[in-house]
Amino acid sequence: IFGGGVGIANHPGYAARIIRLLSDGSIDESFIAPLCTAYAGGTYENPTTPNAIAASITEDEDGTFILWGDFIEINGEEHRRLAKIDDTGELIAGAFQTTTPDSSVWGSWNGVFGPVMSTSVGVVKKLPDGKLLIGGQFSSFGGEPYSCLVRLQPSGFVGTENTEGRGALKLWPNPIGVNQQFFQVTLPDANERIELVEIYDLQGRVVLKPNVPNQFDNKVDIQNLSPGIYLIKAASAQGIYSHKFVVQ
Repeated sequence: IFGGGVGIANHPGYAARIIRLLSDGSIDESFIAPLCTAYAGGTYENPTTPNAIAASITEDEDGTFILWGDFIEINGEEHRRLAKIDDTGELIAGAFQTTTPDSSVWGSWNGVFGPVMSTSVGVVKKLPDGKLLIGGQFSSFGGEPYSCLVRLQPSGFVGTENTEGRGALKLWPNPIGVNQQFFQVTLPDANERIELVEIYDLQGRVVLKPNVPNQFDNKVDIQNLSPGIYLIKAASAQGIYSHKFVVQ
């Protein structure tokens, strides 16, 4: 059972918003409910106004459970919008670690809390073939340009469907060494011209906005970036594309 803003009898101040009941309707005290937390502002690095919230739940075929919603932490650890638990409430390590919403950017709209903090997952649907349909507020998912809807493979939840030919932003080298000055970025259609490039850190802050001249040679100068993980957004007249990259 899950819900928000409810009181649990004999459990004053209960914050987990998730309980499991025994057949007689009493609370199963052996279930260690995960505590899901959202934030009303700030960044991932410095979030503000924490709030314990409910996570929606779907039972998987193997007896585990998928959690999804607006949370960015579970039990104090970062889990962006998606996670898995076993039937004791224990988090399953590795599930959804690389398959989560990355950004919510459409044109000049970056959301109330920025392009990263404004992401969310609102629907998780188990399909007959075992795959997952994920819906929500995102323009990039798992480093690939998906707008609000993506389908995941059933085993391990570690990768999206084969994206060959579907129009992904390409950049190389990736990872790139901190001493390298440039990387190359290209749009799916060679006839499209890049008109805007922005680079975000994982807290949703624009850390670099390279100048894009009319004769742009698709080289992006990243010499001022520190080691870390970033998200690049490249826009043309036909669309907006994004991709994660690593400076090491």
